[in-house]
Amino acid sequence: GLMAKGLSSKQIEQKLTQTFKWMDRDGSGSVEAAEFGSALDRMGVKVSTAAVEGMMREMDADNDGTMDLAEFLAFGKKLVDTHTDASGNRDKRREELDRRPETGGGRVS
Repeated sequence: GLMAKGLSSKQIEQKLTQTFKWMDRDGSGSVEAAEFGSALDRMGVKVSTAAVEGMMREMDADNDGTMDLAEFLAFGKKLVDTHTDASGNRDKRREELDRRPETGGGRVS
């Protein structure tokens, strides 16, 4: 799953902040599409310019063409929330499903 496994919301916010600073190569306090694209590239994620621009539009709440830390944090938290249930148990449930072969956990014996 996402990096959220077992982390508090404070720790998640710190990780997202570190990631944002790492992406913000020029230290301007905002990430432009080109910086975001090159950050994805450095992580080994190959996406088209159109895809980068689409993700930027999704994160750019005030439509100024850049993503600031607040926008990135809001987007990151939304991602984390969609990947865990209210008590953060998504990963545990998933492990249980993977252990029971009749659920089709991907292993055939």
